[in-house]
Amino acid sequence: MATHGLVAQSLAHNVVSDFWGRLEVAPCRVHDSPVRFGNFHSRLGVKVDGEITPATATITLKAWQDCAPIIADKSRPLWKGEQCVLTLEL
Repeated sequence: MATHGLVAQSLAHNVVSDFWGRLEVAPCRVHDSPVRFGNFHSRLGVKVDGEITPATATITLKAWQDCAPIIADKSRPLWKGEQCVLTLEL
């Protein structure tokens, strides 16, 4: 079971990653098909849902604690329970 978990974690980090202290969306896209994802809980204090297409990524952030995650080199202050929708050019 541990191996399956590592594979799943690796695939998830291709879609959304917070390893370096900032939220990265589509850091390592493996194909050009649209990818939908949901319920990613980041250690940065947000839950991330969204869709990645070849040209854009639309993500919804919902804060589970007061936070200011860095996305696309900008800090996005959010209060606990607050939600925002972002569209990023890839």
